[in-house]
Amino acid sequence: PGASGFVAATDIATAAGELLDAAVADRPGIWGERFILSEGTHSFGEVLGGIALALNLQPPTKSPPVWLLSLAWRPLEIWSRLTGTKALLTRDLMQTATTSVYYSTEKLAAVLPDFRFRPMKDAVAETARLFPG
Repeated sequence: PGASGFVAATDIATAAGELLDAAVADRPGIWGERFILSEGTHSFGEVLGGIALALNLQPPTKSPPVWLLSLAWRPLEIWSRLTGTKALLTRDLMQTATTSVYYSTEKLAAVLPDFRFRPMKDAVAETARLFPG
């Protein structure tokens, strides 16, 4: 049920290079600043489904209800402590998966008005081609 911002690694590299070029050219509003890079906000179901389709796998059709996730992490955490293994679901992961977070890239657009993010679907498809299958 959650959502977050996503960005292609290549977009990060491109934006960093363009910001560096602009900073070297002494454009205002860049030195000492931090910028958020996000192509857009997508639900985790949308992202996982897109990854599955790009890898020619069956996309998830159901997501567990939030109340079940909030109960499930507790015994999994106890089990991981008893066995010394990593928990499949933690409290933090459950909270992240059920929370929607939105990011604004207005600050980046103000200093790099011509910069365009690659759509998440395209970035996922390009990355999926790297995995034989």
